[in-house]
Amino acid sequence: MELERLKEKRKGLRISFTKHLTKIETTLGKEIAAGYTKEAKLDELLSLKSQLTEKLNELIKADENLQLKIEISEMAAEIATSEEYTDKGIDLKSKLQRQIELLCDRPQIRTNSQSADNTNNIIPFRNETKSVKLPKLNIQTFHGDCSHFLDFWNSFEVAIHKNDSLTKIEKFTYLKTYLGGIALNAVSGFSLTDQNYDASIKLLKERFGRTGIIISSHMHKLLLIDSVKSCFNVTGLRKMYDVIKTQIRSLESLGVATGTYSNLLCPVILQKLPEELNLNYNRQRKTDELFDITNLVEFIRKEVECREASLLLANPKGSNVKEYSFRNKTDQGYQNRYHYSNTKRNDYSGNKSSAAVLATQVDKN
Repeated sequence: MELERLKEKRKGLRISFTKHLTKIETTLGKEIAAGYTKEAKLDELLSLKSQLTEKLNELIKADENLQLKIEISEMAAEIATSEEYTDKGIDLKSKLQRQIELLCDRPQIRTNSQSADNTNNIIPFRNETKSVKLPKLNIQTFHGDCSHFLDFWNSFEVAIHKNDSLTKIEKFTYLKTYLGGIALNAVSGFSLTDQNYDASIKLLKERFGRTGIIISSHMHKLLLIDSVKSCFNVTGLRKMYDVIKTQIRSLESLGVATGTYSNLLCPVILQKLPEELNLNYNRQRKTDELFDITNLVEFIRKEVECREASLLLANPKGSNVKEYSFRNKTDQGYQNRYHYSNTKRNDYSGNKSSAAVLATQVDKN
């Protein structure tokens, strides 16, 4: 019953996702209408991109929930189909991003009713045309996770905020381009003006950039880190180690010493480790020794690297399909987990749009 419910939910999300892809393709294929301002066009593209991001995230989550319930034999086909939707979404998102960046560099927009010698109908946006050469942008979209705000702001500040060749309106447009989720909602009500750009930056810093809330966000991630039940789940152990290391380094950069939270955090982390590793760590600790998160992280690192080396020696050619087995502590026996990569995808050709191709898949799933 639950499997059918998940399938129906995913089917509805795919229908909505496909309709949105069609809308985006139609918008990108249209010429700019007469009387359409640059700001209006940018707002339209930013709105489409934001909606696409939300719908894509919902669809990915639905795929993941469904994959937890289906049989192993169905996994390969399921992942291949899901990747078709994901790839089309990412492709159109990239096209939207390129269109937005190109539009930001244009000093004016010509409508489809304008001829080369009819310059009276050109919509000006600046008194002078500047040759803008932006640095290569590699800014991750900020969705409102406070622990990621400093990374986002440092990248945005260098590439956009301190770029003197850009006007504030152009900077504001880029800002909205690199925001998503609750972060975008926080500034979506501001129109594209110089004053609103400054107000938006101030709002984002006050809401997501306060030192106290960033520290709390990093600690929250450490306290709620996912458990790993088996020593043989090397992928899970590696992920756990990376998360712990990243959060601790972030806290150190904020001036939070490890000694201030080791006694609180170490017991929590130990409870998340497999029983065997928990036992091994406590066996090597001195009886009256205080917890030290640095020592615990180093212990986890060595365990992970030893297991990774062991797996590599046992399966040196397993680069395309990684497989590992583990004994479940509930005596359910050995289970196999597979990570599929380089899945063969169907080659869709012809004159069908990406949205039309995906539409044919909805009824099948």
